[in-house]
Amino acid sequence: MNKTEIFEKLKSILVYHLGVADDSVTMEALLVDDLGVDPLITMPIAMAIEDAFNFEIPDEVVDSVDDVVSVKDVMNYIIESMK
Repeated sequence: MNKTEIFEKLKSILVYHLGVADDSVTMEALLVDDLGVDPLITMPIAMAIEDAFNFEIPDEVVDSVDDVVSVKDVMNYIIESMK
């Protein structure tokens, strides 16, 4: 799976779970400030990412939202986890 395919899959997950416009999900978009991610929605998003990309995200990673600030950060995490 290439980066474009990963981004499109991630984008569809974020659009679905956050109810944001498709064009608002960019690599530079900030999860909290631009997309409105709050702690209550992080677990369902993490579970959807796990299912879509077939790997497990440890709970401590889901809880450490300070380390994952942008869509690009999520992309990088997914790419690293798929290796």
